[in-house]
Amino acid sequence: MTNEELRAIESAARQSDAATVEMIINGASTATDYPSYQANSVVAQLIRSGFYHALDQLIDKGVLLPTDLFEYDGFDTSVVSVLVKPQLGSDEAWDGYLSWFGGYLNRLDDIEEEVGSTTLLEYALTANAPLPLLKVITAAGADPVRSDSYGRTLLYKACGLRMNSPQRTAELLDWLLGEGADPNEATVEGKTALHAAIVAGKMEAVARLLEHGADPNIADKKGETAFHYAAVGQHNPVILEMLLARQTPDFHAVTQQGENLLNAYLRVMYADTESARKIVSLLLAAGADLTEASSWYSNAKTGVDWVAEKSADLLAQVVENGHLGADYRDNEGNTLLHKVCRVDLNYEEAKAKELYRKVKFLLKQGVDPRIENTEDKKAVDYAIDDNLKAKTVELLLKHDN
Repeated sequence: MTNEELRAIESAARQSDAATVEMIINGASTATDYPSYQANSVVAQLIRSGFYHALDQLIDKGVLLPTDLFEYDGFDTSVVSVLVKPQLGSDEAWDGYLSWFGGYLNRLDDIEEEVGSTTLLEYALTANAPLPLLKVITAAGADPVRSDSYGRTLLYKACGLRMNSPQRTAELLDWLLGEGADPNEATVEGKTALHAAIVAGKMEAVARLLEHGADPNIADKKGETAFHYAAVGQHNPVILEMLLARQTPDFHAVTQQGENLLNAYLRVMYADTESARKIVSLLLAAGADLTEASSWYSNAKTGVDWVAEKSADLLAQVVENGHLGADYRDNEGNTLLHKVCRVDLNYEEAKAKELYRKVKFLLKQGVDPRIENTEDKKAVDYAIDDNLKAKTVELLLKHDN
């Protein structure tokens, strides 16, 4: 079939001239002397015109619509891209198309054939094909719960489609879960659909997965659970709260880096915002322990150590909410004053002011600046050699009597 013949078919179809379309097809050769974009345009017009008999003629002739998916180099530029997203308006037009499309699918040699590591069903799902069309592909034999060579299921992939609307995400998940998809099936990297949904920020997906038994304590190969993804990875208190409403994290478990959940979050808490402090509150309210140490660069570091490096507001929050006593002392006898005074300011004046605020707060809470640790040092001893800490030193000495 030549490019000229295709143009003639498209023109006749546009004029609803079915007789001319069939005549051209019957007289055309089986050659494939045409660009793919022209073939796609013709098929799209035949679908819009409802000329399904003509499409069947083309299939019988072995042109435009191969029944062997292996012949395609990729779905995106092929006629398949037209088939999964036809431009149709009325429900009646859709009914007619889906009926024909189901028949076409039944003529495929292998509906599960992968083209560029992608099946027809997966391509249609990611191309935002309407749900009724996805169901037709499934009815023709495509498996909605299969996984690819990396262990990624369609459920996992649907949860990661960032551009989908909440309504689209919800309908896809309702369908796939209804078809038997396992929300806890993991990829070769140990990631579940819940991990994918959190990374994509899909709260509607998170909610549905949890309703269907998704386990937020399943860890990936790096030891990171859904709780890690929500707090440490995405800094999302809303999703974290959704997870905590279902399960309690294992706060003693550590990642591949040797960090527990609370310490991992405090490490990456770069901005002192209301949202960031809420995540700390949620974790502590759920049972996280600020005094529990975990490894960082081969050194043991507690949540208290991390908090000492953060803002005065965060310190005040954890003390005033009862998560850390003002009388705290570690195994080396260090008080909270020792902890904050030992923090390296890295020549930053803003950090010096924040240190002053922290010390002032702790003194008001009754922390005694005269207490010595096991090295016989007071908090002021760790501040006295840094010029930026001069105001803090003055404040400590004023209370050291």
